[in-house]
Amino acid sequence: REAHVYVAAATMSEIPCADDGEVAFTLCVGNCQKWGAAELLEQVLDADGVRRANDEAGFAVIAKRCLDRCADAPVVQIRTSDGQAGLAPASRASLEEALAELG
Repeated sequence: REAHVYVAAATMSEIPCADDGEVAFTLCVGNCQKWGAAELLEQVLDADGVRRANDEAGFAVIAKRCLDRCADAPVVQIRTSDGQAGLAPASRASLEEALAELG
């Protein structure tokens, strides 16, 4: 799964994105791309791939055209059974920290 496929799907409102995991990462890939959102999406997809390769539960990865938080770009929302958190502005380091906390 490559990030550019998710980015393309997010721009086409008639294509639904799967939301099949207990943990969901929603990333803005519209204007947030100017601030590194595609790289963050790739980071989440890589982590998801590692988990699935190790027979662990993967993540739902949802790319959205906009999360309406442009002043805080790039934005990543994380939903777990414990609730929802937002990384805004998100960075590779803050996303890595969030991924590490998930185990």
